[in-house]
Amino acid sequence: MLSEKGSRVDNSVEKRGNGALSDKILPNAGKSKGKNMFFILALIMFVALMQLIQKYYHIEKYLKFHKSYANSNDNLMKANLRKFKAGTMVVNRTSTFKEVVKAPKNPIVVILEKSGISITPELLNKISPFSQVQQMYGDKPIVLGLERCQEYRQKVDAADRLVGVAGMFNTGTNLLYDYLNKNCNNPARHAKYGLEGIRWQVPWGKHSPLSYRGRNFADKDPWAKNYTGFLPVVIIKDPYTWMHSLCRNRYAADWEFTMEHCPNLIPNSVDKYYGFVKDEEHEKHLTQHGIPLKFEYRLDTVEYSNMAEAWNTWNGDYLNAEFPRLILRFEDLMLHAKSVITDICHCFGGTLDDETNFHYITGSAKSEQHGHANFTAGLKDALLHYTNSSNRLKAFTKDDVIFANTKLNVTMMKMLSYSLASAENLDNPWSTKSFHRSP
Repeated sequence: MLSEKGSRVDNSVEKRGNGALSDKILPNAGKSKGKNMFFILALIMFVALMQLIQKYYHIEKYLKFHKSYANSNDNLMKANLRKFKAGTMVVNRTSTFKEVVKAPKNPIVVILEKSGISITPELLNKISPFSQVQQMYGDKPIVLGLERCQEYRQKVDAADRLVGVAGMFNTGTNLLYDYLNKNCNNPARHAKYGLEGIRWQVPWGKHSPLSYRGRNFADKDPWAKNYTGFLPVVIIKDPYTWMHSLCRNRYAADWEFTMEHCPNLIPNSVDKYYGFVKDEEHEKHLTQHGIPLKFEYRLDTVEYSNMAEAWNTWNGDYLNAEFPRLILRFEDLMLHAKSVITDICHCFGGTLDDETNFHYITGSAKSEQHGHANFTAGLKDALLHYTNSSNRLKAFTKDDVIFANTKLNVTMMKMLSYSLASAENLDNPWSTKSFHRSP
C-alpha cells in the first residue's frame, strides 16, 4: 500500500510538470519517511512479541511447578513458590527449576545479605558450599559456660556487672568487642552510671594468660580493680587457622621461622637452610617436642614447646576456670553472630539494643585505638577465607599436621567441636630433598 501511495504521489508530480525543486524532492522524502516508520513499528511489534513469549513461558513454568508441588507440606518449598510467583526468585540457568526451588539458600549468602553486602555473580562463585562449613564446624554455634550465668548474676549487682573480652592474638577479640559494643547494653548500669558495661578487654589484659588475673591491671579504668565483677568472654579460633594467622601477624610471639615454612611445628630442610637446626641432636629434640615459641607479656615471658601446646595451655586455662566465664568460637562469631551475641548479652542480664535490626560488623575490626594496624579483613573476605576448607591447612606440610594432631588436646577439641585435620592429601616438599633458595 505504501508503494501504491508513493506511485500516486509520483503521478501527481508528473502531471504538475516541471515545478519547483522542492516539489521534486518531497515525494522521495515521503517514501523514505514511510520506510522508517515501517521499520520502527516492526521493531516495536517484535519486542512486544518477545515480552509476551517470555511472560507466557514464565507463567507456564510456574503453573507446571504449582501443579506438581502446591500440595507439598515443605515450608521451604511453599516459601520458594511464593517467591517465584512474585518474580523475586532468580533461577540459575545451569540448574533445573526443581533443583533451584528445592535448594535452601546458602547461609553464608544470607549473612552477607543481612550485612548489606551486594551479592554479585562473581561473589557467588567464590562462596563455598555450606556443607564444607558443616564438616569443619557443624551447623550450630557453641557457647560454653551458659550454665553459670545465673551464678554470676546472683553474685554481682546488676549495675556493677561488666563484660570483658579475652583471647589469644589473632582470634578476633576486636571483632567480638565491636559486636558487643554495637548491639548489647546493661540497662541497670546505664541507669545508674550512664555506662553500658562493655569493656574491650578484661582487667588483666585480653591477650594475657589467665594467671595474670588479680596480678596485672591493663587499664587505668578504676572499674578494672573490681576484676571479680567482670564476666570474661573468651574467643577461641580453630587451632590450624590460628597457627597460620600467627605466621602472618606475630604480635608478641617470637620463634625461629621463615614464611617459606610456616607454620613450622617441626623442622625440615627449610629450617636447616636458615640455621634454625644446630646439629643432629638438636634436630632430634625439635622433631620430638616441636619448635619452641615464646610470648612476651607485660609481667613476664611465657615459653611453650610448640604452637599446639601454646593453643592448648592458653585456652585450657579458661576452659578449666573455677569462676563464671563464657567461651565461644571465632567461626561462630562470623556464621552465627546474632545468636552468640544474644546469649552473651542475656547471660549477664543485658539486652540487645535492637532485637529486630542486629548490627553486623562488615569492615575491619582492628583499629589503631586498640593498638593494632588496620589490616584485618572485613566480613566478606573473612567469610570467604574461613569457610573454604582448603584454607584450613594452608601452608601446612604433612609432617606438621601429623605432629599437631598428636599434640593438640583432644578433649578440648571435642568440647569445641573442632575436628583433627587429615594429612592424607598433603605432602612434604622439603623433607626428602635439600632446600635451595632461588637466586
